[in-house]
Amino acid sequence: AAEEEEGRTEGSVHAFVATVADQVVGVAVVRPATDADHLRAHYNIENFVIFEHHDGPKHGYLQHFSLNPMFTHYGKHFAAEVLRKMGMTCLYHRTYVDPAEHLYPQTLLSLVPEMVSVTRRCQVIYPKGAPMGGTRQAKSFAESTRARSVCAKGRVVTRDEDVPPYGLSFFTCKLAFEPKLTVNARIVVVGASDVAISFLESLIFRPHLHFPNITLVSAHGLPSNRANPLLPSSLCYSESETVQLALRNNINLVTAKMTAIDREKKFVAVEGGARVYYDSLVLAIGKQFQVVDHLEFEQE
Repeated sequence: AAEEEEGRTEGSVHAFVATVADQVVGVAVVRPATDADHLRAHYNIENFVIFEHHDGPKHGYLQHFSLNPMFTHYGKHFAAEVLRKMGMTCLYHRTYVDPAEHLYPQTLLSLVPEMVSVTRRCQVIYPKGAPMGGTRQAKSFAESTRARSVCAKGRVVTRDEDVPPYGLSFFTCKLAFEPKLTVNARIVVVGASDVAISFLESLIFRPHLHFPNITLVSAHGLPSNRANPLLPSSLCYSESETVQLALRNNINLVTAKMTAIDREKKFVAVEGGARVYYDSLVLAIGKQFQVVDHLEFEQE
């Protein structure tokens, strides 16, 4: 059973409670999505749905979703019932690097394995000092739309600098109830180089495959979490593009340095004596820079 807490007014928050034998086993909190054009402009949602068939108040953000572990496998059924009662067809979840960037408080979602990670959409970047030709009206229009996102219908939507980057997960009934193959192989990736991030991206963004046992071993964590500006930066992924991958939703992160590999027992040893066992191991440590211990100068 699902019960709605508030009325369905625009901008309101709607809460649903799942009960079994008069006991609460799940809670979901949804609010309408008023910026669907912004999502459409920045993410390849149209790879999964025809956006014109889901126009209007059929989009919502999943703010909280929690289920009793015994009923986790019923998560997609609970979410489908929430969509039916709300009259919606699409649910989204945004993942930020810093929890303080969330516009609304959110909790860890039990529905993440049933959701589909959506790839980012390349944007046209207009440099601020670039010369522009044409009439005065054309220059004025170009200046007003510069560094903005334009959706497929040509409408100008939210400015990029006004919204912090985030990763997007997507849920529809059609995608949720399609067969999805779960690959339980333990995949361990050592290093957070461009090759490693590209490899993880190729695994995560497969809508019909689910890899629940991917582990990344990196001494400095994810590239977006590097606080030291002197560390070498990526030439393939900008900081915002790395955030949009939402790797934290799909991998296990071990922030430590690898110290040894045991090929016979198939495990990777990290600092502190911990072991990370694997079925498939990928070494993508990238460039290693030599640290100069001391420099000697001769005075003339």
